[in-house]
Amino acid sequence: MGFGPSKPFPPFSLLYNTAETHHTIAQAIQEMWKKYLNVKVTLKNQEWKVYLAATHTQDYDIARMGWSGDYNDPNTFLDMWVTDGGNNRTGWSSPAYDTLITQASLCLDQEKRFALFQKAERILLEQLPIIPIYFNTNDFLTDPSVKGWYPNILNYHPYSFVYLEKQL
Repeated sequence: MGFGPSKPFPPFSLLYNTAETHHTIAQAIQEMWKKYLNVKVTLKNQEWKVYLAATHTQDYDIARMGWSGDYNDPNTFLDMWVTDGGNNRTGWSSPAYDTLITQASLCLDQEKRFALFQKAERILLEQLPIIPIYFNTNDFLTDPSVKGWYPNILNYHPYSFVYLEKQL
Protein backbone atom coordinates (compact mmCIF):
# COMPACT_ATOMS: atom_id res chain seq x y z
CA MET A 1 0.00 0.00 0.00
CA GLY A 2 1.23 3.53 -0.70
CA PHE A 3 4.19 4.59 -2.78
CA GLY A 4 7.88 3.83 -2.48
CA PRO A 5 10.85 2.32 -4.33
CA SER A 6 8.84 -0.65 -5.62
CA LYS A 7 5.82 1.48 -6.49
CA PRO A 8 6.85 5.00 -7.56
CA PHE A 9 4.44 7.90 -7.47
CA PRO A 10 2.96 8.49 -10.94
CA PRO A 11 4.23 11.60 -12.74
CA PHE A 12 1.95 14.62 -12.90
CA SER A 13 1.99 18.26 -13.95
CA LEU A 14 1.99 21.48 -11.97
CA LEU A 15 0.00 24.24 -13.68
CA TYR A 16 0.88 27.87 -13.05
CA ASN A 17 0.09 31.16 -14.73
CA THR A 18 2.71 33.28 -16.44
CA ALA A 19 4.79 35.32 -14.02
CA GLU A 20 8.48 35.05 -13.23
CA THR A 21 7.82 34.55 -9.50
CA HIS A 22 5.34 31.73 -10.20
CA HIS A 23 7.86 30.08 -12.52
CA THR A 24 10.60 30.30 -9.86
CA ILE A 25 8.34 28.78 -7.19
CA ALA A 26 7.18 26.02 -9.57
CA GLN A 27 10.81 25.15 -10.34
CA ALA A 28 11.64 25.00 -6.62
CA ILE A 29 8.67 22.69 -5.98
CA GLN A 30 9.67 20.51 -8.93
CA GLU A 31 13.25 20.19 -7.68
CA MET A 32 12.33 19.55 -4.04
CA TRP A 33 9.68 16.95 -4.86
CA LYS A 34 12.15 15.15 -7.14
CA LYS A 35 15.00 15.30 -4.60
CA TYR A 36 13.11 14.48 -1.40
CA LEU A 37 10.10 12.47 -2.61
CA ASN A 38 11.38 11.05 -5.92
CA VAL A 39 8.27 12.46 -7.59
CA LYS A 40 8.47 13.58 -11.21
CA VAL A 41 6.64 16.85 -11.83
CA THR A 42 6.24 18.45 -15.24
CA LEU A 43 5.75 22.21 -15.23
CA LYS A 44 2.89 23.58 -17.30
CA ASN A 45 2.71 27.33 -17.87
CA GLN A 46 -0.38 29.07 -19.24
CA GLU A 47 -1.31 32.66 -19.97
CA TRP A 48 -3.85 34.13 -17.53
CA LYS A 49 -7.08 33.61 -19.52
CA VAL A 50 -6.19 30.04 -20.50
CA TYR A 51 -5.07 29.30 -16.93
CA LEU A 52 -8.36 30.66 -15.51
CA ALA A 53 -10.36 28.46 -17.89
CA ALA A 54 -8.28 25.40 -16.97
CA THR A 55 -8.64 25.93 -13.23
CA HIS A 56 -12.35 26.71 -13.58
CA THR A 57 -12.96 23.37 -15.31
CA GLN A 58 -10.40 21.62 -13.06
CA ASP A 59 -8.32 20.65 -16.08
CA TYR A 60 -5.09 20.17 -14.11
CA ASP A 61 -3.30 17.73 -11.82
CA ILE A 62 -2.04 20.36 -9.36
CA ALA A 63 -2.37 24.10 -9.91
CA ARG A 64 -0.74 27.14 -8.38
CA MET A 65 -3.39 29.40 -6.99
CA GLY A 66 -3.34 32.41 -4.77
CA TRP A 67 -5.58 34.68 -2.81
CA SER A 68 -5.25 38.00 -1.06
CA GLY A 69 -7.72 38.68 1.66
CA ASP A 70 -9.93 41.64 0.87
CA TYR A 71 -11.30 42.22 4.36
CA ASN A 72 -9.93 41.61 7.84
CA ASP A 73 -11.79 38.45 8.81
CA PRO A 74 -11.09 34.68 8.62
CA ASN A 75 -14.04 34.31 6.25
CA THR A 76 -12.10 36.04 3.46
CA PHE A 77 -10.03 32.85 3.21
CA LEU A 78 -12.34 30.17 4.60
CA ASP A 79 -15.34 30.95 2.40
CA MET A 80 -13.20 30.04 -0.62
CA TRP A 81 -13.54 26.31 0.03
CA VAL A 82 -17.31 25.86 0.32
CA THR A 83 -18.82 23.34 -2.06
CA ASP A 84 -19.36 24.84 -5.53
CA GLY A 85 -18.10 28.25 -4.33
CA GLY A 86 -16.96 30.55 -7.13
CA ASN A 87 -13.35 30.52 -5.91
CA ASN A 88 -13.22 26.82 -5.02
CA ARG A 89 -11.43 25.47 -8.07
CA THR A 90 -10.30 22.29 -6.31
CA GLY A 91 -13.45 20.19 -6.60
CA TRP A 92 -13.17 19.54 -2.87
CA SER A 93 -16.40 19.33 -0.94
CA SER A 94 -17.23 18.76 2.71
CA PRO A 95 -20.82 19.07 3.97
CA ALA A 96 -19.52 19.45 7.55
CA TYR A 97 -17.20 22.28 6.49
CA ASP A 98 -20.00 23.98 4.54
CA THR A 99 -22.30 23.79 7.56
CA LEU A 100 -19.70 25.38 9.85
CA ILE A 101 -19.02 28.23 7.41
CA THR A 102 -22.76 28.87 7.06
CA GLN A 103 -23.23 28.81 10.84
CA ALA A 104 -20.33 31.24 11.27
CA SER A 105 -21.84 33.61 8.70
CA LEU A 106 -25.05 33.76 10.76
CA CYS A 107 -23.39 34.03 14.16
CA LEU A 108 -23.29 37.47 15.79
CA ASP A 109 -21.14 36.44 18.77
CA GLN A 110 -17.52 36.88 17.64
CA GLU A 111 -16.11 34.32 20.09
CA LYS A 112 -18.58 31.64 18.96
CA ARG A 113 -18.10 32.65 15.32
CA PHE A 114 -14.33 32.25 15.56
CA ALA A 115 -14.79 28.87 17.28
CA LEU A 116 -16.89 27.74 14.29
CA PHE A 117 -14.17 28.95 11.93
CA GLN A 118 -11.57 27.00 13.92
CA LYS A 119 -13.62 23.81 13.58
CA ALA A 120 -13.90 24.43 9.82
CA GLU A 121 -10.15 25.06 9.60
CA ARG A 122 -9.53 21.74 11.35
CA ILE A 123 -11.54 19.93 8.64
CA LEU A 124 -9.68 21.82 5.90
CA LEU A 125 -6.30 20.94 7.43
CA GLU A 126 -7.23 17.28 7.98
CA GLN A 127 -8.49 16.75 4.43
CA LEU A 128 -5.96 19.18 2.88
CA PRO A 129 -7.31 19.91 -0.61
CA ILE A 130 -4.77 22.75 -0.72
CA ILE A 131 -1.06 23.06 0.08
CA PRO A 132 -0.25 26.52 1.45
CA ILE A 133 3.38 27.32 0.56
CA TYR A 134 3.78 30.97 1.43
CA PHE A 135 2.00 34.05 2.66
CA ASN A 136 2.41 37.54 1.26
CA THR A 137 3.69 40.18 3.62
CA ASN A 138 3.90 43.95 3.45
CA ASP A 139 6.79 45.85 4.95
CA PHE A 140 6.54 49.55 5.63
CA LEU A 141 8.46 52.23 7.36
CA THR A 142 6.85 55.54 8.21
CA ASP A 143 8.02 58.57 10.04
CA PRO A 144 6.01 59.39 13.21
CA SER A 145 4.92 62.65 11.54
CA VAL A 146 2.93 60.68 8.91
CA LYS A 147 -0.73 60.55 9.94
CA GLY A 148 -3.75 58.90 8.35
CA TRP A 149 -1.74 55.99 6.96
CA TYR A 150 -2.63 52.62 8.46
CA PRO A 151 -1.51 49.10 7.57
CA ASN A 152 -4.32 46.98 6.14
CA ILE A 153 -4.85 43.60 4.54
CA LEU A 154 -4.94 44.92 0.96
CA ASN A 155 -2.05 47.36 1.46
CA TYR A 156 -4.33 50.06 0.05
CA HIS A 157 -3.84 53.60 1.27
CA PRO A 158 -6.14 56.43 0.14
CA TYR A 159 -3.59 59.21 0.09
CA SER A 160 -6.22 61.92 0.30
CA PHE A 161 -6.37 61.03 4.01
CA VAL A 162 -2.61 60.88 4.57
CA TYR A 163 -0.84 63.98 5.82
CA LEU A 164 2.26 65.15 7.64
CA GLU A 165 1.87 66.49 11.12
CA LYS A 166 3.82 69.71 11.54
CA GLN A 167 6.75 69.45 13.86
CA LEU A 168 7.18 72.33 16.31
